[in-house]
Amino acid sequence: MKQIDKTSTVTTNQVADNLHISYETVTSSLAYYNFPEGAINSPNIMKATIDDIPRVRTWTEFRRWNKDEDIDAPCLFYQANGEIKQLIELKLDVSTIELLNEKGLHIFLYEPICMYYTDDPLAGYWMSVYNYGFYTEFPRDNVNGTGTHNRVRSTELDTIGYFAGQNKLHNLTIHTGDYGVEKACSTYNKQMKLLCDDPFLNELIMYNNADTTIKRSFNKHFVCTCWRFTSIRAIMCSILKQYETKGVNSNIIWFFETPFEKLLDTPWMNVNGAGGQEPDREPKFIANLKEGLDMLNKVVPLTYDVGATSSTYAHECAGHHYPTNTDFDNIGNPVVVNPTHLPLQPLYRETFIDICIESRYGQPTANISEKVLQSMQFKTPFLIIAPPHTLKYMHELGYKSFGDFWDESYDLEEDHLVRTEKLIEIMDHIASLSLEECHAMYLKMWPILEHNYKRMAERSRLGRITHIDKSTVVNLQAVAWASPDNTESLADTIKNEQMNRDF
Repeated sequence: MKQIDKTSTVTTNQVADNLHISYETVTSSLAYYNFPEGAINSPNIMKATIDDIPRVRTWTEFRRWNKDEDIDAPCLFYQANGEIKQLIELKLDVSTIELLNEKGLHIFLYEPICMYYTDDPLAGYWMSVYNYGFYTEFPRDNVNGTGTHNRVRSTELDTIGYFAGQNKLHNLTIHTGDYGVEKACSTYNKQMKLLCDDPFLNELIMYNNADTTIKRSFNKHFVCTCWRFTSIRAIMCSILKQYETKGVNSNIIWFFETPFEKLLDTPWMNVNGAGGQEPDREPKFIANLKEGLDMLNKVVPLTYDVGATSSTYAHECAGHHYPTNTDFDNIGNPVVVNPTHLPLQPLYRETFIDICIESRYGQPTANISEKVLQSMQFKTPFLIIAPPHTLKYMHELGYKSFGDFWDESYDLEEDHLVRTEKLIEIMDHIASLSLEECHAMYLKMWPILEHNYKRMAERSRLGRITHIDKSTVVNLQAVAWASPDNTESLADTIKNEQMNRDF
């Protein structure tokens, strides 16, 4: 899950306290803007009345839902994944329905939508429509606009469609972070207007507390930081681990012990019939994957900012597994802490390239998050492991990538297995370079790194880089964190960095 608020690790809790509702209620429910008082009558929304729902007049200093224009139409904002339970029995009065059909209703979806496809032979997990826990990984027949593309659906859009039908609404605009959503989910186009207009990216605030000076040398080729389990993350961490047999080292964060046979259940790999059809072929990287995974399983958990007493066993191929046995409660959500407190900065300062694995992989729509933004914050080259057309999406947002240094045609490859093979070929090439050669390439990339850093600032909510407001972030002395050598706390690290530059 993406972080709730980029400005602070405590802001959301403070808002919740002010509203006398729990953090979980805020993050898993609807917020509203510009609805007439008394318009909503539902026992399933918060405490039954609109006055008990978080509203933008309370949240305005924390939220910018639409970056480019003020919307005077009524809006709903959903921060979770899957079925929007509050909408199922939501009944609007006649005057509100007339207002919404006249002015329109805008619904903002903060998280990537949870897609699935009809007639999925692997669906049914958790008695749901998904084949990968809380969303679907699409099989290899889903290529070039054929196969399952014409049967793609989304649980969030299903709910919205039902709500619209029950209330006779016909003027809906849905803002998502999914690039190409109007094509991938075209079955909904007659009922609602689908936009890629990411509320998460629109609320970004960029701080100037990172060390963005030129790196003078590298100790490692790769950095790869992972939290939630996904198959592609297990694959890439295994490949990185296998490189150690060739003397190529990486900074890896990975918590999971993963059985090889379960990893082969990944739908788009289509090994052992995992894609719901006859087995196609073994992946080109299968031998290196097996060797690397065996090495990885022997040393997990590999931790840095959040410690763990033991590994987390991934007993199935699904995307809902999170690390267990960690000091998460003492640290807080690393997604929230990382952009402000920079515990991962030392990992990035000593490495050439970030193997940046985004939230989703085997699906038709692209989405970017704090993961690739973190690479840009640290002015570090990245190889983005993500759905097809992610680089195209980033280019349209004004960012540059590294097509002058390796073949980026993988971005257009809609066969997820083939795309994975192309990405690993690039990783193999980088691993074949000496650290000196990597540094020489990095210096040539510097104009791109500077451009992306500046573009990230321009796209931030404030339109610029801002000083971090230390009064709004968690007390550093209360953070129980230690570097790998257990000699320096996070608080000490940041304190020392503050002494060396204008913070």
